[in-house]
Amino acid sequence: MDLGTHVPVVHPPERPENAKVFARKHLRPTVISLLTGSVLFLGAAVRVVLTP
Repeated sequence: MDLGTHVPVVHPPERPENAKVFARKHLRPTVISLLTGSVLFLGAAVRVVLTP
């Protein structure tokens, strides 16, 4: 069953028990959307507070 995004996993030759997951580029859209949403929410809150 496919439940999520596939990310590359690398097992270094010197320590094969420590897997490295390169998930940074897969997390970038999530971080950008959260930041955009929070900026919009805070902007709306400031507008409501400052509007007479």
